[in-house]
Amino acid sequence: MAIQLTAQLVGGKVDVAGDKSRVKLPKDSGSRKFDFKLDDRTGLNVRFASLSADESDSCPPQGGINTNQVVDVDVSDKKASFTDLNSGDARNICYAWKFACDDPGQSP
Repeated sequence: MAIQLTAQLVGGKVDVAGDKSRVKLPKDSGSRKFDFKLDDRTGLNVRFASLSADESDSCPPQGGINTNQVVDVDVSDKKASFTDLNSGDARNICYAWKFACDDPGQSP
C-alpha cells in the first residue's frame, strides 16, 4: 500500500500531512507492506527519522515499536516502510512516523 506524505511550512512551522484513513485488514489475511513517500516542500530537508507503533486505540503511540506485528521497518530519507504481519488475534495497530529536518528550531 503506497501512502504519500507532504511536508509544508504552515504558519512558520513544518507540518507533515497525508492520508489519515484507517486500513482494515481481515484477520489472518496475510501480511501487508506499507510504503511511504515524502514530498518535502519546505526547503528544510524534512526526512523520515523513526517509527513508533503499538497495539492501541489511542494515537499517537508512546514511542518505539511495542508490538510483534510491525516488522521490517526501513527508513531512508524521503522513503520509509514497514510490514504489518496481520497474524493471530484481531487488534488495532497505531503508528506514527517521527521526522527530522536541517533547522534545529523545528520539530516536524
